[in-house]
Amino acid sequence: AGTSTYSNIAVATIPDAPAAPSALAATPVSHARVDLNWSKYRTPELQRDFLRRIEREIEALPDADAVAVASTYPLDGAAETNPNDRADIVVRGGTGKDASAQSSAVVRRTTPSYFTTLQVPILEGRAFTANDDERSELVVLVNERMATAHWPGGNAIGQFLSANGG
Repeated sequence: AGTSTYSNIAVATIPDAPAAPSALAATPVSHARVDLNWSKYRTPELQRDFLRRIEREIEALPDADAVAVASTYPLDGAAETNPNDRADIVVRGGTGKDASAQSSAVVRRTTPSYFTTLQVPILEGRAFTANDDERSELVVLVNERMATAHWPGGNAIGQFLSANGG
C-alpha cells in the first residue's frame, strides 16, 4: 500500500453498525462479485476503465434503475476484518477527543454513483465525481461517527487525514 493524504472531507450518513439495516432505503439491490485478473489490469487506469465499462453496460439494461461499483457491498461484516478493506488513519489537526489519534478504518473504494444508488444522503460537502482520480486533489467521505469524534461539532469539511502512513 502506498501513502496518501486526503482532504476535502464530506460527511455521509452511513449506518455505523450492521445492526441498523433499516437506515438504508428498502429498495431491492442486486450485487455481484467481480475478481479482476490483476496481471491484465495492473494499473489503476485499466482497473477503473474496466469497471466503468461494466457500470455503463449494466446501466443500459432496461431494469437497472441505478448502478454503482464498490470494493465491497454495504454492511459487509467481512470488511471489518479483511486487511484489504482497512487503512491506518491519522487525523491531522483534529480537535475532538480523538484528535490526532491513529486508528484503523474500513475503507470502501466506490464509483461516484455509489451514494445516490444506495440513496445515502451526504450531510455536508460533496459526493465523489467522475473527475476524482489519482491526478486530482484526493477526496474522502467519512461517516458521522468519525466526524464527531475528531472535529468539533462534527465539522470535517476542509480537514485532513492521512492513510497508510501518508
